[in-house]
Amino acid sequence: IPLDGTGEWVRYQSLFAEAMQQEARRCLGDERLHQLVTRASIWYEEHEFLAEAIETALSAADFARAADLIELLLEGNQQDAPAIPEVYNLHRWAARLPEAVLERYPNLCIHYAMTMLFLWMEGPRLLEKKERIYHLLSLADQHWRDANNTAKLAEVFAFRALLERLEGNLLSAVTWAKQSLVWLPQEDRRWRNLDLTVVGIGELLEGTLDHARELLLEALMLSEQQGNLTYTRATRGMLSAVSVEQGELRQAAEQFR
Repeated sequence: IPLDGTGEWVRYQSLFAEAMQQEARRCLGDERLHQLVTRASIWYEEHEFLAEAIETALSAADFARAADLIELLLEGNQQDAPAIPEVYNLHRWAARLPEAVLERYPNLCIHYAMTMLFLWMEGPRLLEKKERIYHLLSLADQHWRDANNTAKLAEVFAFRALLERLEGNLLSAVTWAKQSLVWLPQEDRRWRNLDLTVVGIGELLEGTLDHARELLLEALMLSEQQGNLTYTRATRGMLSAVSVEQGELRQAAEQFR
């Protein structure tokens, strides 16, 4: 089945591919097949097909290599929120990694937890998912405390702020977010955006409306820079609430539109 217009890239029909894989196991044996799949993963990485490199590394049960490749992929997308297909892929890849491997990759732990949060309301076992999220955050937290890496701890704090906010514990959420902002690098748009919205809501409810507007306008700017339409829309809604409280009803109506 061709994958491009020139015939250079093709794939086998799925049933034939499965039959070929079974024949390869029979003829080559698991050890030789493992070597070939590892070579394929290396080829993919050298040609910058990271998703395919990760898939083949997992197929070869080379979990440490797969984790390294996932982190490499995350580094290339560290400032902006991942696209929806990337969220599902990251969740699927991380779920295949043994716990002993995950424990050595705190950055992967926090991103895996984020995919679980994204999928929080999908399907059963919500309590189990919640416990898993907190466990992954604890792994990352302990690793970065031991390394005295405050910039990375700030990410964990921002995540905890988000969780507390979702559970309605706003005072605790604001406390986590404020500490996160102290340690978070200025250029970290994703986590800074999250912190600013949490603190902004806190200021709104405290009645310090000018400060709330200032924080939320900065968050709106970061959302627009990232092209994150969901966060942009949500932040405009928060700014509308500030305008209502300040009696700027025409401006609020325009923002709501």
